[in-house]
Amino acid sequence: MVEFSLVLIPLLMVIMAIFDVGRVVLASHLLAAGAREGARAGVNAARTADQICARAGAAVALGDVPPVAACGAAGPLTVTVPRRGTAGAADDPVEVTLRYEFHLITPLVSQVAGGVVVLTASSSMYVEL
Repeated sequence: MVEFSLVLIPLLMVIMAIFDVGRVVLASHLLAAGAREGARAGVNAARTADQICARAGAAVALGDVPPVAACGAAGPLTVTVPRRGTAGAADDPVEVTLRYEFHLITPLVSQVAGGVVVLTASSSMYVEL
């Protein structure tokens, strides 16, 4: 019993840390997908930066992110379009950047990493004529 109780607590902490790392990987994947979706929306030269940001934010399906209507911060998610791009110019693509503040839930991992992990994703595509 004593040996089991000594092993159980570290084992549960490791299992919780694995779940936390899995959540970080999922959030990172969703951010990358949102950035790609925003860049795809920006391929159309008629779309504004706010429409591109709204499309990118809609693709990020995280529980603590409110609906994104325009560029800027929406809770822990920030969506920006640093470069809008020029239609037909191969050297001037549209660029979409997402920044997300991920809050860890595992106490030990949270203390080591500082409680918040900042994730970023960026994507760029050429604007069509």
